[in-house]
Amino acid sequence: MKSVTDIELQLMQQQDENTLHRVFNQLYPMLFSVAYRYSNDIHDAEDAVMMAWVNALAQIEKFQLKHNNAFYFWLKKIVINESIKIIKTTGNFHLVPLEEAEETVSQPEIENSIDVEHLRFCIEQLPTGYRTVFNLFAVEGFSHKEIAEMLQISESTSKSQYLRARNHLQKLLNKYQVNATGSQSNVQSQ
Repeated sequence: MKSVTDIELQLMQQQDENTLHRVFNQLYPMLFSVAYRYSNDIHDAEDAVMMAWVNALAQIEKFQLKHNNAFYFWLKKIVINESIKIIKTTGNFHLVPLEEAEETVSQPEIENSIDVEHLRFCIEQLPTGYRTVFNLFAVEGFSHKEIAEMLQISESTSKSQYLRARNHLQKLLNKYQVNATGSQSNVQSQ
């Protein structure tokens, strides 16, 4: 993770183009990755990063560097908020109603040998509402109360969407494990 120094922050606050360009290029890959986790769309992720950068620059005068990574974490939160705005405005954000949700079924433990790329792939397969709440809680570390405020849902809805997302993800990972071991060639999707 690229930290921003006091000097870089001062130059950015003075709108120094070289510093702005260099810091943006250094942070862009990480910020794009965050945005893509929510949008699951390259163009929407690019838009979220760009809108976040513009919003950050509009407020950068007020920003104070409390620790080396403070700027990145501040910008990351703006990227998350912009990503959520985009999925809500594009109509892609749908919470799965309780009556349509799969029943919670105890799943066997999966092996710890699932590779990161496949885990990302499985998370991308989650419905948008599940994926958004899962990422906010499990990946970003927000509380259900914070998630509820961000998404304008109840805290209990956040909790239930997270549990359903986790169960659905576990089924996807179990399906992968069965397919990867070759012990069952035709696994039905749920």
